[in-house]
Amino acid sequence: MLRAKGFDPRQRAESAESSEGYWVFVANLKSDAEADKALVTLEHGGIKDALVMPATADTGRRLSLGLFSERTRADRRAQSIRALGLNAEVAERKLPGTLYWVDLAPLPGMGTIPIQDLFAEGVSSRIAVQTCPAAVHLPTASAPSTVGAALVPQPQAPVPGSGVR
Repeated sequence: MLRAKGFDPRQRAESAESSEGYWVFVANLKSDAEADKALVTLEHGGIKDALVMPATADTGRRLSLGLFSERTRADRRAQSIRALGLNAEVAERKLPGTLYWVDLAPLPGMGTIPIQDLFAEGVSSRIAVQTCPAAVHLPTASAPSTVGAALVPQPQAPVPGSGVR
């Protein structure tokens, strides 16, 4: 699709963290007894899906209260936990992984990559335009210093020559 639009796409991969949602939890519980007391409080408040997480030296014992794809839902859950008297926190959950990039140079007369046209073709909604790293050199006829990159996270390695999926 990109080649048909006149682009010369170049694939590359880099290690990075990707957001996997928002985790709601109660942290810094000092003992098993304190965790049990918090669980009873939650159960009396109608929340029966909390899980006790193993204690670590960094975080102590925590109660997991859910992983949410939307921040607003996570915030609502945390607020309901706070209303029960527990100090609920929300943290973005990031996991290490590989991001696959398709580097593109704007075509002559373009200031940037026309991302809206790619959306119209059904490309993933997790696409973005950014300046390519200095190590990536793509010649452009219109503006040598303006190079776009379309981010396309993929769960598996790309098939060579497959373009954007």
